[in-house]
Amino acid sequence: FAVKIEGRTKRGDLDSEVKIMKVLGELQGEADRVYGKPFKGQYAQNKLYTVMKLKEGNELFEELYMGKKRGAPHKSLPDSQRLLLAIKAAEAIKVLHDKNIIHADIKPENFMANIKGDNIVIGAIDFGFSMMLAPGQDKILGAAKGSPIYCAPEIVQIINGNVYGRNPATFSKASDIYSIGKMFEHDFGLKMGEDFYRRILNPDPKMRPTMPQLLDELYIKLAVQPNLSSEVKMMADNYLRERKINPQVFRDAQERRDGQMLTASVQSANS
Repeated sequence: FAVKIEGRTKRGDLDSEVKIMKVLGELQGEADRVYGKPFKGQYAQNKLYTVMKLKEGNELFEELYMGKKRGAPHKSLPDSQRLLLAIKAAEAIKVLHDKNIIHADIKPENFMANIKGDNIVIGAIDFGFSMMLAPGQDKILGAAKGSPIYCAPEIVQIINGNVYGRNPATFSKASDIYSIGKMFEHDFGLKMGEDFYRRILNPDPKMRPTMPQLLDELYIKLAVQPNLSSEVKMMADNYLRERKINPQVFRDAQERRDGQMLTASVQSANS
């Protein structure tokens, strides 16, 4: 188990974060006690202990950067490893979306990654900003919140380095998709091409891909990577087969592209 300690009173079942953690099976219990002393720089009348399901590993940030703080240099990772991490992070958010939960604060610090070779488990954490869509609801209006550099334009505007929250801000699964796109671009350095980022970071949320469409593109890109382990190749093939996408078609296309590039390179060398 993991224990989160805060300077506050017990929240109760009506609290949005509590409800979401219960839906996800993350919350094991809460207890508070009278404290009456400074806690993390502020006076706290009570101290709250929240017991949660333990997610093993490190923050995803630490797997992408050579340090634990912003400003650290990126780690040098092969493209196939970046794609695997991206797929697992996207699948972690898909788990939320399948339960009509908007995370609303997607960034590398809010994922736990347990990496053992090609066996990668990534889970989303920190649901303090998260919210749940009611049946039939596709968006929620409210005060702007989240980490500005990852926020969709329907949540915040950044003008000349200044952050302006929309009033009201609009939260949806599409705003999470935008945040994932910013994370892939900024933190993963994912080489998916301009068209991919043009679509995922589209200012119009209705024009962004859905999570299944996003995962399709990531798995297709993974399937044509060279030197994949048999385990990863099987994972990609199984996904594309279930989605009725023929992975061999994309491998053939990749081989043709590689052959054309080699031919062009030889011709250039001989000219």
